[in-house]
Amino acid sequence: HEFYLHAVETRDLYHVTHRLKPLAQLNAEEFCIVEEVGYFIIRYLRKPYRLTAVKLAQTNAAGVRTGLIFSVKFHDMENVPDFIILRHLYDESVARRYQPGTRIEIILDNHWWTGTIDKKEVHDEENYPRSNWYCLTVRWDTGEDEKMSPWDVQPQQPNRRSGIASEEDQVLFSQYPVNERDWMGAVEGISACSERFIDAVRSMEDDPHIKPFAAPVNLIEYPDYLWDVDYPIDL
Repeated sequence: HEFYLHAVETRDLYHVTHRLKPLAQLNAEEFCIVEEVGYFIIRYLRKPYRLTAVKLAQTNAAGVRTGLIFSVKFHDMENVPDFIILRHLYDESVARRYQPGTRIEIILDNHWWTGTIDKKEVHDEENYPRSNWYCLTVRWDTGEDEKMSPWDVQPQQPNRRSGIASEEDQVLFSQYPVNERDWMGAVEGISACSERFIDAVRSMEDDPHIKPFAAPVNLIEYPDYLWDVDYPIDL
């Protein structure tokens, strides 16, 4: 979270107030349940920013609520890694206990990247000695080194090579495991609702009023667009 806010201030995107900063009593890593998801428009001299706003309920490692509830506001930024991670990704990645010499892979910008873990060390020993954030130094097969977190990578699959990632690769790489507790009816419910959504989108493809929006709107050319049309996350 601090990494994200530092990037916001460095790029002078908007003013970071005290209320936007992490709570002082939080540890480097916290487990939470998402209570609400919405959006928040922040006005600034350069241009307005629409931030995702999540209300989080803190839990202990076993998932029991502590009673603390707080909010985090953020938006997707290039070259700024995610700092809110799905619990199953965190658990799986930390359990792998990556060590120097481990071969790993990742999809970035629609490409497979492969490399070797060169070092494993705490990123900020003084302030966050137990944090897994950025604890891996990866040497890519192209020769560059880069800091990564365990949940950013996965063990390299046999015969994997750097190159273009297919659409199927990208879907499988980011696929969320179905959990009966997350969605009533689980597989049946997800499949039925997904088909309804796909059918609705297909039925609109030939509508002349919708064709201009087949591709994402360029917000640099049309900065007022987000004031008049809600993003899907806002609905």
